[in-house]
Amino acid sequence: MWSITEARLKEFWTKHHDAEAPLVAWIKEMEAARYESPTQVKNRHRSADFVKDKVIFDIGGNKYRLIVRFRYARPSARPPLNGIALVKFIDLRDDGPDHSLARRRREQTGHKRSIPRWRRRMWRRPLCGRA
Repeated sequence: MWSITEARLKEFWTKHHDAEAPLVAWIKEMEAARYESPTQVKNRHRSADFVKDKVIFDIGGNKYRLIVRFRYARPSARPPLNGIALVKFIDLRDDGPDHSLARRRREQTGHKRSIPRWRRRMWRRPLCGRA
């Protein structure tokens, strides 16, 4: 498989030095692998979890969470497609009640909510007297 956004992983292991060895091993394994379906991923990585179109890997003895989106290999395509692994997100695995993965991802990417909460509540109210 071809791994996209390895730079994101390198940036992460410069901050967390103990993550370098497991992430390099994961990159090498992905480069050598050829997954044609999610079942092949699950057979190889028993701890992998699937959420919609993403795969969540537990890296470094369940210390880090790596979220990847796959485009699986298609041997019938011309030329044959070996598959692509797009790294979406990596972070420390902290399952405490204050640590929402979505919130930490917004903080990491600098993404802000585009619509204020009070405005969203207004839009949900039914319009009285209008058809």
